[in-house]
Amino acid sequence: MKDWSNEAKLGVFIVAGFAVLFYLTFSIGGKKMFKMGGKRTIVVYFKTITGVTEKSDVRMAGVKIGEVRMIDLDNYRAKVVADLFGDYKIPDDSVATVQGKGLLGEKFIEIKPGISTTYVANGAELTHSIPPSNIDDMVSKLSDALDDIKKVTSSLSESFGSEEGKRGMKAIIDNLANLSKDLNSIVGGNKERLNAIIGNVDKATSVLQLILTENRDNLKGTMANLNTVSKSFSEKAPELLDHLDQAAAGIRDMVNENRSNVKDGISNIKEASGNFNSVLAENRENFKIAMENLKKSSEKLDSIMINVKQVTAKLEKGEGTLGKLIQDDEVYNGLNETLEGAKGMTKQVGAMRVGIGARSEYYSALQKTKSYFSIRIKPREDKYYMIEVSEDVRRSFTGPRNALNSLLYSFYIAKRYGNITLKGGLMESSGAVGLDLHGFDDKLTLSADMFNFSGYDQFANSPQVKVTARYYPQKYLYIYIGGDELANQYYRTFFAGVGIMADEDDFKFFMARFF
Repeated sequence: MKDWSNEAKLGVFIVAGFAVLFYLTFSIGGKKMFKMGGKRTIVVYFKTITGVTEKSDVRMAGVKIGEVRMIDLDNYRAKVVADLFGDYKIPDDSVATVQGKGLLGEKFIEIKPGISTTYVANGAELTHSIPPSNIDDMVSKLSDALDDIKKVTSSLSESFGSEEGKRGMKAIIDNLANLSKDLNSIVGGNKERLNAIIGNVDKATSVLQLILTENRDNLKGTMANLNTVSKSFSEKAPELLDHLDQAAAGIRDMVNENRSNVKDGISNIKEASGNFNSVLAENRENFKIAMENLKKSSEKLDSIMINVKQVTAKLEKGEGTLGKLIQDDEVYNGLNETLEGAKGMTKQVGAMRVGIGARSEYYSALQKTKSYFSIRIKPREDKYYMIEVSEDVRRSFTGPRNALNSLLYSFYIAKRYGNITLKGGLMESSGAVGLDLHGFDDKLTLSADMFNFSGYDQFANSPQVKVTARYYPQKYLYIYIGGDELANQYYRTFFAGVGIMADEDDFKFFMARFF
């Protein structure tokens, strides 16, 4: 160094200064002069990469781990190739986003690490990315929002800036103040009632909780019973469905076998109703004569009532022997009791209606016809007594038959509750119970009767069950179908029939009509 000239020393100093300046420039800019360690590459696709250029930083958790080497357009997307300085492991579910240093600072790519244990291979693609926000779009949206705010403030200024708006606002504030004052006074004046209501609610909830606690076992038992019933029903449902299918098949076969008979029966019913209408038309004059006779009888009844009125006036005055007897209190009280009893009896007798009917039904399995003669005594609309005599068509199958041992007798009582009628008594010479369901204004009746509880004979050990569907096309005329001995296969049969039931009013009409 001592042999160096001043010019050489100055040259070395200048070269050393430039070297230090060059190193400091790269250090302050965050650039590495010499990239040490392994070099890895990843590829990221963005919809847009505005603000990012080549040599832009690639960071993770704010630490620079690489830089952008190339940006290219691939299938209308921005393809970014980034070089990593070290052997950094990036999970394959990481997300690449574009961030900025401040609002208007330099853009860089930030990688937010995922939680996957599989890492992106060298040169592979990082599939998850979020494009950067567009400042121009944000400014445009902010401008639109400011315009809307300006319009709202202008509208508010026009509404409340005038004297009328100020008065309206003051009135609203005054109303709110009065409302709060009234509400406060109501609450203050009814504080005891409100406390009592709250107390009652607390007591009610306590009582309800106590009831639930005391009846917890009962509730559990009820739920267990419901579970048992539902389980039993689910087990027996297939068997019940099989029985219903068998009954439906039997009814369908009976209808198919007797289709012609049913058609003939309906035709006969239509013919009978047509004949009845023609008879009424032919005897219209007789009906007019009967009405005129009824009018004359009512006039005579009026004259009789006038005479009765005169007699009662004399009785009230005490004239005659009968009048004196009536004036006596003891005789009057006794007579009054007698008359009250007679009055009640006449009401019952007057309300009683007697009906006479007959019906005949054909049994498909026996290929025989069974006839009934019926007397119905109806003291009230919801109650009646039925007396029937019929023939035992099965007697010829089980033993000798004559006019006496083949008769069957029925006597039972029926009581109606709404659309349900309960029956009990004697049916076909044996104890019986029954049930009727009424519908369509009593034009359709479904009946189920059970009798012969010990069975008809050695071939039928179960009770005799008879189900009937009855339809009334006219008040006094009905047709029906059904099944008998449904619980006993040996005698099981289906039947169809027609019947008539007329009461005293119908007989009076016929008598006045035809005689």
